[in-house]
Amino acid sequence: MMLDFSNRTLKIAIVESNCYQARRLQNLIKSSSYLGPLEVLSASSGNEACYLFDSAHPDLFIINAKITGIPSRDVCRWIRANESERHTGIIFISGNLNDNDVDRLSVECLNQGADDFVRENCSPEELLARINTVLRLKFMTDELRRANYKLRMMTLTDELTEMANMRCFKKHYQTSMIKCLKGDVGLSVIMLDLDNFKSVNDNKNHLVGSHVISEVGKLIRDCSVLGHEDLAARYGGDEFIVCSEVPEMEYAIHKALELREKIESATFEFDGFKVSVTCSVGVSWAKPGFKGPENDLIKLADLMLYRSKRAGRNCVSSMELRYPIDFDSISNTSRLSNYMLDNREIGEIEVS
Repeated sequence: MMLDFSNRTLKIAIVESNCYQARRLQNLIKSSSYLGPLEVLSASSGNEACYLFDSAHPDLFIINAKITGIPSRDVCRWIRANESERHTGIIFISGNLNDNDVDRLSVECLNQGADDFVRENCSPEELLARINTVLRLKFMTDELRRANYKLRMMTLTDELTEMANMRCFKKHYQTSMIKCLKGDVGLSVIMLDLDNFKSVNDNKNHLVGSHVISEVGKLIRDCSVLGHEDLAARYGGDEFIVCSEVPEMEYAIHKALELREKIESATFEFDGFKVSVTCSVGVSWAKPGFKGPENDLIKLADLMLYRSKRAGRNCVSSMELRYPIDFDSISNTSRLSNYMLDNREIGEIEVS
């Protein structure tokens, strides 16, 4: 059965210190009528095999079980530990080992993840058949891994906005919170809610509303102010949330201001309609070494979001999470750093 490699060249690496045996294997593989287009690579030791894996990532290794340098079983274990999402076929050839050594080494190599162990005196036809079998296994495994990866991404991605969903956010947030509790980072939560968004659905239609949510999500996800340490997710409906590891609250406020401005300045077009929206934003921050329930930081950001709505919308409200704290009283009166961008005023104000 011929495998379909029409989309790319197959890479096969031969690890053999004996030049004659290496050439024999190369000629045999190149003469095959059913392996398709291929590139044959070579290495003469276990160390070179590991380097070849790093530099070229071959689809298949054919390794003499008596290679010098790193033992063959350790090469196999190292490849399996570093191959990531792609399976690498591994076939060992016994070399001139006696029967007892072949039995012992074949068990060791197979236990370390080898796909096959072949005796040196096998026929060329048998060796090619075994190579073909291992390559079928390799590509079937790759397809399965790709499918599992796509499924895993689907469970962590919001379908409408293509940004992280709350399942993904919670995992990231818990990891960042552990770092914050240990004193390694300061941690901030930014919550955004589109202002008066119901009017978009009522005055246009829900398809337009879905388009706007989708585009706002992509705008937040791709905003340059968010770095690798940040994760933005769709919280639900027209709400979004960002987890950000920052040393000071001012860094999180800057990100919130930038996101608010990006959304306000954007125009979304769909089905003949042009829509502009604004958002209200809440920011909470906990200093490194914070001690307290992990959900308090999200709860405070949510309260700051509604502070912004009561303050006139299209603005950013922020507060550092400190204990003791009375969440019920925060919604009534408190002194905040409130950034009223609709009036282009930035400073301390009293909110009641």
